[in-house]
Amino acid sequence: MVWWKRFGCLLATLILYVVPTAESFAVEGTEERDWRQLKIRFFVDGEESEIIDSIYTSGQAEPGVALLCSENLLRVRFATEAVDMRSAISEYPRTARQVTGRLLVNGEEATRDLWAFLPRQRILAPPDRPTAAKIFNATIKGDQVEIDAGRYEVRYGLPPVDDVFRDFVERCRQAGAL
Repeated sequence: MVWWKRFGCLLATLILYVVPTAESFAVEGTEERDWRQLKIRFFVDGEESEIIDSIYTSGQAEPGVALLCSENLLRVRFATEAVDMRSAISEYPRTARQVTGRLLVNGEEATRDLWAFLPRQRILAPPDRPTAAKIFNATIKGDQVEIDAGRYEVRYGLPPVDDVFRDFVERCRQAGAL
Protein backbone atom coordinates (compact mmCIF):
# COMPACT_ATOMS: atom_id res chain seq x y z
CA MET A 1 0.00 0.00 0.00
CA VAL A 2 2.89 2.39 0.69
CA TRP A 3 4.26 2.09 -2.85
CA TRP A 4 0.87 3.16 -4.26
CA LYS A 5 0.85 6.39 -2.16
CA ARG A 6 4.39 7.21 -3.30
CA PHE A 7 3.47 6.55 -6.93
CA GLY A 8 0.34 8.72 -6.59
CA CYS A 9 2.40 11.64 -5.18
CA LEU A 10 4.99 11.26 -7.93
CA LEU A 11 2.27 11.21 -10.60
CA ALA A 12 0.58 14.31 -9.16
CA THR A 13 3.94 16.13 -9.09
CA LEU A 14 4.65 15.21 -12.72
CA ILE A 15 1.22 16.45 -13.82
CA LEU A 16 1.82 19.80 -12.12
CA TYR A 17 5.11 20.24 -13.99
CA VAL A 18 3.93 18.98 -17.36
CA VAL A 19 0.55 20.74 -17.73
CA PRO A 20 1.04 24.36 -18.91
CA THR A 21 -1.06 27.18 -17.53
CA ALA A 22 -3.83 28.55 -19.73
CA GLU A 23 -2.34 32.06 -19.71
CA SER A 24 1.14 31.06 -20.78
CA PHE A 25 0.39 28.45 -23.44
CA ALA A 26 -2.80 27.96 -25.38
CA VAL A 27 -3.09 25.05 -27.76
CA GLU A 28 -5.18 24.77 -30.88
CA GLY A 29 -8.31 22.80 -30.08
CA THR A 30 -10.83 20.86 -32.03
CA GLU A 31 -13.32 23.68 -32.49
CA GLU A 32 -14.43 24.17 -36.10
CA ARG A 33 -13.34 27.65 -37.17
CA ASP A 34 -14.02 29.93 -40.08
CA TRP A 35 -13.42 33.54 -41.07
CA ARG A 36 -15.89 36.28 -40.18
CA GLN A 37 -16.06 39.76 -41.74
CA LEU A 38 -16.20 43.07 -39.90
CA LYS A 39 -16.00 46.67 -41.12
CA ILE A 40 -14.62 48.94 -38.41
CA ARG A 41 -15.52 52.61 -38.63
CA PHE A 42 -13.55 55.23 -36.71
CA PHE A 43 -14.95 58.70 -36.07
CA VAL A 44 -13.09 61.90 -35.23
CA ASP A 45 -15.16 64.89 -34.07
CA GLY A 46 -18.34 63.15 -35.18
CA GLU A 47 -17.13 62.49 -38.73
CA GLU A 48 -16.07 59.18 -40.16
CA SER A 49 -12.29 59.24 -40.51
CA GLU A 50 -11.41 55.71 -41.54
CA ILE A 51 -13.03 52.43 -42.50
CA ILE A 52 -10.99 49.32 -41.83
CA ASP A 53 -11.98 46.11 -43.56
CA SER A 54 -11.21 43.08 -41.42
CA ILE A 55 -11.71 39.37 -41.02
CA TYR A 56 -11.25 37.41 -37.83
CA THR A 57 -11.34 33.80 -36.74
CA SER A 58 -14.63 32.57 -35.30
CA GLY A 59 -15.05 30.91 -31.95
CA GLN A 60 -14.30 32.09 -28.45
CA ALA A 61 -12.88 28.87 -27.03
CA GLU A 62 -9.39 29.55 -28.44
CA PRO A 63 -7.23 32.62 -29.05
CA GLY A 64 -8.06 34.19 -32.40
CA VAL A 65 -6.39 36.04 -35.25
CA ALA A 66 -7.60 39.04 -37.25
CA LEU A 67 -6.41 40.48 -40.55
CA LEU A 68 -7.14 44.15 -41.25
CA CYS A 69 -6.66 46.24 -44.38
CA SER A 70 -7.20 49.86 -45.28
CA GLU A 71 -5.62 52.24 -47.77
CA ASN A 72 -2.35 50.46 -48.60
CA LEU A 73 -2.04 48.80 -45.17
CA LEU A 74 -2.32 45.13 -44.24
CA ARG A 75 -2.14 44.38 -40.51
CA VAL A 76 -2.64 41.43 -38.19
CA ARG A 77 -3.84 41.13 -34.58
CA PHE A 78 -3.28 38.12 -32.29
CA ALA A 79 -5.34 37.37 -29.19
CA THR A 80 -3.23 36.13 -26.30
CA GLU A 81 -6.16 34.18 -24.84
CA ALA A 82 -9.69 33.21 -25.79
CA VAL A 83 -11.55 36.51 -26.30
CA ASP A 84 -14.39 37.82 -28.44
CA MET A 85 -12.29 38.85 -31.44
CA ARG A 86 -15.06 41.01 -32.91
CA SER A 87 -15.12 43.19 -29.77
CA ALA A 88 -11.36 43.09 -29.25
CA ILE A 89 -10.44 44.43 -32.69
CA SER A 90 -13.19 47.01 -32.88
CA GLU A 91 -12.48 48.57 -29.48
CA TYR A 92 -10.16 51.57 -29.55
CA PRO A 93 -7.00 50.81 -27.52
CA ARG A 94 -6.50 53.03 -24.48
CA THR A 95 -3.11 51.75 -23.40
CA ALA A 96 -0.32 49.74 -24.98
CA ARG A 97 3.12 48.52 -24.09
CA GLN A 98 5.92 47.10 -26.20
CA VAL A 99 6.97 43.47 -26.22
CA THR A 100 9.36 41.58 -28.46
CA GLY A 101 7.29 39.26 -30.61
CA ARG A 102 8.22 36.38 -32.84
CA LEU A 103 6.05 34.70 -35.42
CA LEU A 104 6.81 31.07 -36.16
CA VAL A 105 5.43 29.33 -39.24
CA ASN A 106 5.75 25.54 -39.20
CA GLY A 107 8.21 25.89 -36.30
CA GLU A 108 10.56 28.25 -38.20
CA GLU A 109 10.99 31.88 -37.15
CA ALA A 110 9.34 34.01 -39.81
CA THR A 111 9.49 37.49 -38.23
CA ARG A 112 10.77 39.14 -35.05
CA ASP A 113 9.99 42.73 -34.07
CA LEU A 114 8.66 45.00 -31.35
CA TRP A 115 4.89 44.54 -31.09
CA ALA A 116 2.29 46.50 -29.17
CA PHE A 117 0.46 44.62 -26.43
CA LEU A 118 -3.03 46.00 -25.76
CA PRO A 119 -3.78 44.77 -22.23
CA ARG A 120 -7.47 45.67 -22.12
CA GLN A 121 -8.19 43.70 -25.31
CA ARG A 122 -5.56 40.98 -24.63
CA ILE A 123 -4.28 41.57 -28.18
CA LEU A 124 -0.78 41.65 -29.70
CA ALA A 125 -0.43 44.07 -32.60
CA PRO A 126 2.64 43.77 -34.82
CA PRO A 127 3.27 47.11 -36.56
CA ASP A 128 4.71 45.71 -39.76
CA ARG A 129 3.17 44.39 -42.95
CA PRO A 130 5.51 41.36 -43.25
CA THR A 131 3.96 39.67 -40.20
CA ALA A 132 0.47 40.15 -41.65
CA ALA A 133 1.66 38.86 -45.02
CA LYS A 134 3.05 35.71 -43.35
CA ILE A 135 -0.35 35.03 -41.71
CA PHE A 136 -2.07 35.69 -45.03
CA ASN A 137 0.23 33.18 -46.79
CA ALA A 138 -0.03 30.65 -43.93
CA THR A 139 -3.80 30.66 -44.34
CA ILE A 140 -3.51 29.95 -48.07
CA LYS A 141 -0.91 27.19 -47.55
CA GLY A 142 -2.54 25.67 -44.45
CA ASP A 143 0.61 26.20 -42.35
CA GLN A 144 0.85 25.92 -38.56
CA VAL A 145 1.31 29.33 -36.90
CA GLU A 146 2.46 30.25 -33.41
CA ILE A 147 3.67 33.35 -31.63
CA ASP A 148 6.17 33.88 -28.86
CA ALA A 149 5.94 37.27 -27.18
CA GLY A 150 7.40 37.24 -23.69
CA ARG A 151 5.06 35.27 -21.46
CA TYR A 152 2.63 34.60 -24.31
CA GLU A 153 3.24 31.50 -26.38
CA VAL A 154 0.20 30.66 -28.45
CA ARG A 155 -0.51 28.27 -31.33
CA TYR A 156 -3.28 29.25 -33.71
CA GLY A 157 -5.51 27.05 -35.78
CA LEU A 158 -6.11 29.19 -38.85
CA PRO A 159 -9.32 28.43 -40.73
CA PRO A 160 -8.94 27.35 -44.35
CA VAL A 161 -9.56 29.72 -47.23
CA ASP A 162 -13.29 30.27 -47.65
CA ASP A 163 -15.57 32.78 -49.42
CA VAL A 164 -15.14 35.37 -46.64
CA PHE A 165 -11.35 35.15 -46.99
CA ARG A 166 -11.56 35.39 -50.81
CA ASP A 167 -13.80 38.47 -50.60
CA PHE A 168 -11.36 40.05 -48.13
CA VAL A 169 -8.50 39.44 -50.58
CA GLU A 170 -10.41 41.17 -53.35
CA ARG A 171 -11.31 44.18 -51.18
CA CYS A 172 -7.70 44.50 -50.00
CA ARG A 173 -6.46 44.41 -53.60
CA GLN A 174 -8.86 47.22 -54.43
CA ALA A 175 -7.60 49.21 -51.43
CA GLY A 176 -4.00 48.72 -52.55
CA ALA A 177 -3.03 46.69 -49.46
CA LEU A 178 -2.00 43.61 -51.48
